[in-house]
Amino acid sequence: MFRHIANRLATDVGKMCERTKMAVIVAKDGSVCAADEGAEIVKYGKRNGIWEEDSRVGFRIDLSSGLLAARGSAEEACRSLADCKAVIGTSVAGVPYQIFDRGGLAILEPASFDPSDLPHLEKLLDGRPESTDAVGPKAVDSEGNYEMDMISAQNAHPELSSKMLLKEFLERTPFLSLEVRCRHAPPWIEAMEDLELSSVNGPDGTLLTIRKKTCRRNQD
Repeated sequence: MFRHIANRLATDVGKMCERTKMAVIVAKDGSVCAADEGAEIVKYGKRNGIWEEDSRVGFRIDLSSGLLAARGSAEEACRSLADCKAVIGTSVAGVPYQIFDRGGLAILEPASFDPSDLPHLEKLLDGRPESTDAVGPKAVDSEGNYEMDMISAQNAHPELSSKMLLKEFLERTPFLSLEVRCRHAPPWIEAMEDLELSSVNGPDGTLLTIRKKTCRRNQD
């Protein structure tokens, strides 16, 4: 079941902000980029029904000083986005993903971005599906093997994060193996101790194979 958890983070004065803006992570040259390459966040808001730049805030995820520093910088960035409903970057993984997701932000990972894309992204967010069954993993046989093209699914539905697409399946569905075509292995999946992962990188992305460790032991 797809649910967008909103309004979990308070502002510095302890009040909740209405989430109406979209945040875009940009590099020094102003182009959309991955979270770990960001230099600034550009916020967009609607005025008279038209999306336009609203404000800019500094942005830097400190990955050089250890996990605690990375988490602290991501949490600080997340607090500055209390009035935003989504954050946009070419890749939002690891600690930034965890903090933003926990903070109630939809995470969109388009390959490119132009402000003219915002009306389309807004419609996707407002009309997000109640269920991800239509774009989730599909059985390839009757033995418990599944596959999923997450790149195609997120191109069609950029409002759906990897966790929205896979978490419920991985936790509730008995399966032998799941092959996922993705841009990168989601860190939250790598942290699941009951899963065994292997991956092959190619020009069209990563082919990630996921197995339950118990299934592997039963096969041996």
